[in-house]
Amino acid sequence: VWGELKRLEQQLSQNRAASGDLVSRLKLLEEKLTQPKAPLTTELKPRLLASATDSRVSYSAERLDLLSPKSSAERLVFSFPQTSSAVEVLLPAGASEVEAASRLDRALRKEHIQARLNELGKLELSVPDQHRRKLDEPVLLSGEGIRIPAGNPVPVQFKPKAGQLTQLGEGLDKGELRQEQQRLKRLLGEIEQSVRELKQFRQKMVKQLDRVKARSQNLQQEELEQLQGKLSTQLKEGGFMGTMSGLLAQANVSRQSVVALLT
Repeated sequence: VWGELKRLEQQLSQNRAASGDLVSRLKLLEEKLTQPKAPLTTELKPRLLASATDSRVSYSAERLDLLSPKSSAERLVFSFPQTSSAVEVLLPAGASEVEAASRLDRALRKEHIQARLNELGKLELSVPDQHRRKLDEPVLLSGEGIRIPAGNPVPVQFKPKAGQLTQLGEGLDKGELRQEQQRLKRLLGEIEQSVRELKQFRQKMVKQLDRVKARSQNLQQEELEQLQGKLSTQLKEGGFMGTMSGLLAQANVSRQSVVALLT
């Protein structure tokens, strides 16, 4: 990603427009590297360094007006077929867009969903990667009010927000050069910071590996079982994806040594 963006930066500095081919390459690159089991999150952060709560997927709600003030109070119910659960939101008469977004956020957090106003003042929902099916699948919306009249639930499909590289390509395609140059500069800085963090992470692992080689030789069976239990818990919490396989591939140590190292 960094290499592709550096080439794009050079191209834009020479006042050359981004070609349609480059825009397509950015989108394909993003799709390849940010799939659920791919190495990067949708924000182009390494999954290895991101905890389960840091890795979130964002969705736009532009097709559904949930923010504009209304003359009467409303009751909205979001039902999630995937988990057979539901939350209720009460919107007072005349509620501002900020207050409506805040009330939606408080209610939906019970389902691990955050609601906020994005930089354009539009409603945006986000959910941890492991719960993304809640918004990938249609949500049933019912209630009483102007937006959603009483009656049968209405299925609503939220649209996944375009990733950083796709947004960059789309902006350049529209001729928004100055805005996308700023995005490009920010992305390059974030990627370079991620590379530094990954190098620090690897150095830390190598140092711990040297220490664990000695102590792992004297592990008792009971102690090993305790370490394995702690490791299992940590892996479920996220942030260690790929670490064990990576260490086993890079170092001539036993699986027991790696288990001890990661705890």
